[in-house]
Amino acid sequence: WQSSAWHDLSEFAGNEKVYVALYYEGGSAGRWQVDDFYVGEPLADLELSEVSALPQGTVPGSTGVEIDVTLVNTSENYSAPPLSAILTTADSQLSIVSSEASYGEMAPGATAQGSAPFVFDVSATHPDHSYLDFAVQLSDGEGHQWAVPVRLLMGQESIARVSYSASEELHLELGHGPPVA
Repeated sequence: WQSSAWHDLSEFAGNEKVYVALYYEGGSAGRWQVDDFYVGEPLADLELSEVSALPQGTVPGSTGVEIDVTLVNTSENYSAPPLSAILTTADSQLSIVSSEASYGEMAPGATAQGSAPFVFDVSATHPDHSYLDFAVQLSDGEGHQWAVPVRLLMGQESIARVSYSASEELHLELGHGPPVA
């Protein structure tokens, strides 16, 4: 997924009601979505540029795990002002210890690293060899907000390859666990 281009609707400013229609053309018509619809002045497009690898030996039960997150402004025209950031997660088996950082101004195409690493603990009961999902919530202090997803792999990736040709149905179930399994 990627952000669409900005569309200038300033000619409609001041109208009591304005209707906007969305029309999709393409081959995957059943797989598109509208998300984070924003009406206002054009803003920077912020995305994940780089996240440091998990420290060697990060496993269930690890504490004080530090990661550095670098963002990129993919906009060709709009700068990002200095931003405050909070690391969040919906994973109940991750506890964020140090969630706050700040990012300096980012011109179009520029990157910025957080002022401090984010720190979290992994529950001893968290499945190993699984993804750790976070979001960096960003704010410019003027009501504009961005959410940048961050996904890290703890352990090794499990890969399954299946070649199948027969007249019977195949049922396959994949889950967490050691890649050998």
